[in-house]
Amino acid sequence: MGRKITMTGKNAQYIEQRGAYATPDNDREIIMEGDEAVYQEYAYGQVGANLRNASSEKTADDYKKEAARKLLMDNAEYVEPVITNPEMVKIVEKEAGEAPSSGGNTFELDPKTVEKCFKFQSDFLIDQIRTVLNDYYHGNYANLALIEITLFHHQQLKKRNNHTWFVMSLAVWGLITVSTEEEFDRIVYGVGDKYKRMPKEGYQNWDDDRKDEKLFCERVAQKLGSTMPYQD
Repeated sequence: MGRKITMTGKNAQYIEQRGAYATPDNDREIIMEGDEAVYQEYAYGQVGANLRNASSEKTADDYKKEAARKLLMDNAEYVEPVITNPEMVKIVEKEAGEAPSSGGNTFELDPKTVEKCFKFQSDFLIDQIRTVLNDYYHGNYANLALIEITLFHHQQLKKRNNHTWFVMSLAVWGLITVSTEEEFDRIVYGVGDKYKRMPKEGYQNWDDDRKDEKLFCERVAQKLGSTMPYQD
């Protein structure tokens, strides 16, 4: 039987953490009211022996189903389920394609990348993107992918789906901190992994299956302002 959870108050919060064997409450109803109402749900992979012995294809499918239980909090921070077991990480990365690694060498900035990536360069644009990252990034690569999508459909990026240039440009502008080549590769891979699972059309045309991500992009667009209009 489903649960009904009603929360009121300016700082209402509902935080739930689930293990690998928790039963989903897909039929529950959660109503939250308040200026700063926050809903968070995290799924943590605790892979047991029976799951480790399963085929990689089945294990990856199980993870993808769990990852589909995404959330969008009222403050517009999009967070995907977190996996903590190293074996599960390896299986998922194998299905998606191995993330490149350069052995942790010192990271070198390439200022020329900015001109390749962004149509315009100005202090105003940098300040707007800085605000967006401060409010919505929080080190989450899925968030960064949605921010990149929003910037593209608001006519700020020259090319779609070029995460290397995008991440490098943010690092050149000092908007994100990248210490090593390995860290840079990890960010690019994480952004690309989310990006390739999103529809190619403009976010305003996404269906209800993507309503949370669509709302996230709309809130990012509000931060960018009216001088950067939307375009499919």
